[in-house]
Amino acid sequence: MKTRLIAAIIALTSTIAAADQATYDKYIEESNQASFCIGFGDILQNYHLDEMVEVLGEDRTMKVMDVRNSALNRWVSLFIEVPLESSMNKIWKQRFQNNAKDSRQVDGQRHGRNMYKFVGLRPTVILFFDQCKKQTWLDVLTP
Repeated sequence: MKTRLIAAIIALTSTIAAADQATYDKYIEESNQASFCIGFGDILQNYHLDEMVEVLGEDRTMKVMDVRNSALNRWVSLFIEVPLESSMNKIWKQRFQNNAKDSRQVDGQRHGRNMYKFVGLRPTVILFFDQCKKQTWLDVLTP
């Protein structure tokens, strides 16, 4: 009887830990993608704004800025949502706080700089939209 009880407790603990891990993975992946898009968008709007307006027009340039701002809003909102998440224990919530702060913005900035350098503005903006606009948290229309 005691063995069954211990086995049931271990199974329950494993199930809860797996649920915590799955929820954590979902949130951290979303955080990483949003952070990447923030960095990528930073390069476009901070270093190539005038060129975007000239080459792509104001409407397309504003869509780039909208996508970047939506990514920023989502990234910030995750830091509010995760502490309220009932399917994660305090340890997993703290892991999210620790790991999400190690953002992928630098990766996005590096990617944006390299793409611009190798293929120019128009293909870089198309790639930015391909990588960042498909996200479910974006409410901006596709260009």
